[in-house]
Amino acid sequence: MPIGINLLPWREEKQRRAQRRHRQAMLAALIAGFIISAIAALTLRQFGLEQQQHLNTLEARLDSLSPAVERLEALKRQERDLNQTHELQKAITRERDRWLAALTGILEAVHGQPTLTRIEQQGQSWRISGHLPETGLLPVVMARLQADPRFTRVDIEYVEPPDQKSAERLRFAIRQTARMP
Repeated sequence: MPIGINLLPWREEKQRRAQRRHRQAMLAALIAGFIISAIAALTLRQFGLEQQQHLNTLEARLDSLSPAVERLEALKRQERDLNQTHELQKAITRERDRWLAALTGILEAVHGQPTLTRIEQQGQSWRISGHLPETGLLPVVMARLQADPRFTRVDIEYVEPPDQKSAERLRFAIRQTARMP
């Protein structure tokens, strides 16, 4: 037999309590989500600020090193230029030494060896000044210099006859142009 109890108000009350709990849970979840989001946002912001500060520090260090890097690069360029200059000087010295050895060999072969008083170099041109014990030796010296393949041109600049000041020796100056290898 049916009991005469009306359960509808009780069910409605139960449903309202469930809805209220559900709303409270949703509100709590929303508040918790907001709090977690705020904490995450603050943490990320702090991390971003630290990273920006670190980046600023690195940029400041880089800026402070920039003059040193530029100076180092300038020194490297200068070293490279100096090395090139040094190599060029060594090549010129080797060429001059070969030329002087050839000149010495030519002059040693002349009887009554000439005395050289001055040797000047201007590019490929050499000016040789000196004294000869005999007037007739100058054509011999000239012929030997002209016959040498290392010289492209040999010209007499001046010849002064012997006098008392030079102990009766012929003074001369010859300009030669050396053949570059």
